[in-house]
Amino acid sequence: NVFDNISAEEDVLQFIGSSNGHCTAAKAISAKARATQCLGDMGDHTFQQVSHDRAPMSEKDIKPRSALTVIEKVGGGQRLGK
Repeated sequence: NVFDNISAEEDVLQFIGSSNGHCTAAKAISAKARATQCLGDMGDHTFQQVSHDRAPMSEKDIKPRSALTVIEKVGGGQRLGK
């Protein structure tokens, strides 16, 4: 599989490669804003998982995240300077 001059438009999911182990070569690859490109060999399960993870969500599915939630998970950090 040889690919040349591949472009992904905005908000797309693009796979370039093989699911059966064939060698893949690609050059001149580009992607616009919020595009996801997967290059190389991957199994069907991986393809399905990436597709599922990249699926659009409705606004009701998106949970607001406060700064407090982030601090609770990672800690407050260290104070710099004096």
